Amino acid sequence: MRTLISSYTIKHCGLLASMLASIFMSFSSCDSGLEPAGRAPVASDSGFYAGTITFENWPESTDSLLEVVLVVYREAPARNNFLNLTTISDTLILLSQTQGKTSFSFERKLRSGSYPYAVVAQLVSPNLFESSAWRLLAVANPRFDGDSLGTPFTISSNQRTVGIRFNADFTRSLPFPR
Repeated sequence: MRTLISSYTIKHCGLLASMLASIFMSFSSCDSGLEPAGRAPVASDSGFYAGTITFENWPESTDSLLEVVLVVYREAPARNNFLNLTTISDTLILLSQTQGKTSFSFERKLRSGSYPYAVVAQLVSPNLFESSAWRLLAVANPRFDGDSLGTPFTISSNQRTVGIRFNADFTRSLPFPR
């Protein structure tokens, strides 16, 4: 019986990992989010954002580390709809690149515009589309006035927005924005 359960769990986690990778890779490989494929991006429609994620207190056990992601939104998501695909502008899968590291630098291309909310989040359960499956670890450029939204940033055409920082602490979970 134990072998059957272990076998089922391994297959279930593998399926979840495949689904998660497919969803996030489709967004991260696309410069224009959910824009129709027929519209060719104009060179001035995008810029770059760059920064650093600092990690603290990585869990001893990897059981709680299904995935860690950076997600950039066009508007802050509702608590019950963390993976609202209509508001996500960019995603970056982090776990395989960052596990055990104290910091990670990134630079990503993104459509020009204002981005009011960006987070580093940890997937803690295989129920990918349920908000309870996610723990928010960090917001972009956190303010120290108790506001959990962080500081918005703007991407200008053909420009680099630099200095975006995240301080992800695995022992602290932030509240969802609304």
